[in-house]
Amino acid sequence: MSTTTIQDEQLARLDKYPPDRIPFYNGAMAVAEDKNNIQLFMHRAIKIGTLCRRVEKSNFLPEFTISPEMMMNELRIIG
Repeated sequence: MSTTTIQDEQLARLDKYPPDRIPFYNGAMAVAEDKNNIQLFMHRAIKIGTLCRRVEKSNFLPEFTISPEMMMNELRIIG
């Protein structure tokens, strides 16, 4: 029986990703939260640091693993 958690899986994915990319979790709730938080950022309701912390939480990543530069790169990629 495996005791691997989502957080463990995300940490493993983080190690495999390029340093400027975010391993987004592909779950419906995470996707909805990310979409909402990105929209809040685009409408200037939250700042980039808040967006980073919220995306970390919704994607089961440790706090302070997403830098503002990483987030801005992802925002550029997704348009």
